[in-house]
Amino acid sequence: MKTVALLVLITAVVTYAQTPAPPKPKSDAEKIASALRAGPEFVTRNATVLDWPSSPSGEFRVLRAGTNAWTCLPGRPQAAHDEPVALTRSFCSS
Repeated sequence: MKTVALLVLITAVVTYAQTPAPPKPKSDAEKIASALRAGPEFVTRNATVLDWPSSPSGEFRVLRAGTNAWTCLPGRPQAAHDEPVALTRSFCSS
């Protein structure tokens, strides 16, 4: 019986230890740094950086204004991996 109880306890501890921690909110600076990893420096240097909308019907928020034809976004907040995006304005406006 003690062995079974010990196995249940070990299973519970291992399961809890493997549960990912809830993502902490990123600062604007962290979001900009994430977005700038979306492409090579000649693309991201003067790109506009936007933040994802906080709700499905929300608007993108400008984190940094840019002067070239590129727009970068940080990785999605609920995504398993930090996968930033770089798009040309012609793609965004289609």
